[in-house]
Amino acid sequence: MSHPLTAPAVSPNAETINVPTPAYSHITMADVEQIALGNNPTLKQAEALISRARGARAQVQQPANPTVGYFANQLADEGTDQQGLFVEQQFVRGDKLNLNARVLDRTTQYQIWQLEAQRLRVLTDVRVLYYEASAAQEKLNAADGFVDMTQKAAELSKLRFEAAEDSRIDLLQTRIQLNEVQLLRRQAEIQFTTTWNELAALTGVPYVQPGLIATAPRVVPKTIDWSGMYESIQASSPELAASQQKVSRARALLDRQKVQTIPNVTVQLGTGYDNATDAGMLNLQLAGALPIRNRNEGNIAAAYAEMTEASHDVERVRSDLKARLARVSRDYDSARAAVEQYDDEILPQTQEALELATSSYESGELDFLQLLVVRRAYFDAKLASIEANKQLGQAQARIDGQLLSGALNAPDSIDATDDLRGQSLSGE
Repeated sequence: MSHPLTAPAVSPNAETINVPTPAYSHITMADVEQIALGNNPTLKQAEALISRARGARAQVQQPANPTVGYFANQLADEGTDQQGLFVEQQFVRGDKLNLNARVLDRTTQYQIWQLEAQRLRVLTDVRVLYYEASAAQEKLNAADGFVDMTQKAAELSKLRFEAAEDSRIDLLQTRIQLNEVQLLRRQAEIQFTTTWNELAALTGVPYVQPGLIATAPRVVPKTIDWSGMYESIQASSPELAASQQKVSRARALLDRQKVQTIPNVTVQLGTGYDNATDAGMLNLQLAGALPIRNRNEGNIAAAYAEMTEASHDVERVRSDLKARLARVSRDYDSARAAVEQYDDEILPQTQEALELATSSYESGELDFLQLLVVRRAYFDAKLASIEANKQLGQAQARIDGQLLSGALNAPDSIDATDDLRGQSLSGE
């Protein structure tokens, strides 16, 4: 395998990517997290959505521009014409512009929570895949060691067979075991390479070649109060906070639509000269819409329905969190039981059995086929222990990530435009 995070072969048109060089020989989980947070495209999308909402928020509170014009009356009647200049300004009533800003404030907060949720999605998926790659690498190392052991056993079995000390069955069984272990090694190598490639895609740096990684942090198995864990996740979940912010936005939009029928007032002030009277003149006009046909009932009903939908979405998220936690609790408790069993009993026992079997075989007290069985039992227990620790780590990563996943799913967004300003100025 090549050195981790060697300089990637980036195409000339590729976007600049941030790939820090680790200060150690093997890339760690923290290294991969740092790279992912700096390069994952969905995080940049989420940041852009926040910028869009902030831009729209600044726009929707802007008042109408004044209108400046020229007027002339009775131009065809010499000596009686009237000419002048006027200024016209629309005044938006009902606090519509401030209510517009409140809607976009809630929109911005929603996108901020979406960014935090997306950050956790990226970290969770990176950690889950890192545990996958680390386990594949451990299995590969274990298989390498067992291949060496089995190759030596195969060579010894061949010599013993030629010396008529072992049967051909012993020789074939040794070769079969060697072939099986070599196959497991190839499969572990394939698993590591494909997991690394997926991990590179999540980080946003797909050009990096597979390299050695540090062993994933080992999770100490512990008993978890899952009811308390659910309450804790509810209290800190950015996904739930975003859903609740969506309700606040819908309520603000409903408040905004309720004042739409309050008519705006347009004031026009003109000044000029009347040639018929040889005197100056001053004109004042006031105008406003009469809300007798359009009462904005449709938009109010739509805003109320949006608030109702958002309220139900909060309950959906709560239920979904509970369902996801149930699956993660199953995976965690199952893996915890396996890790404890392998650490406390199975691995020490198979290690001792292998040492005793080897000693007994060398002293002639155990036949070769029995030794092969014991060796394979030890190897299988080692692989199962690696798998159990991987599953425990992945379950813990999902808990730490607030049960979020989907590092390459586009972040959710709410419409953030200046449509409300246009509605405010329309007077309808």
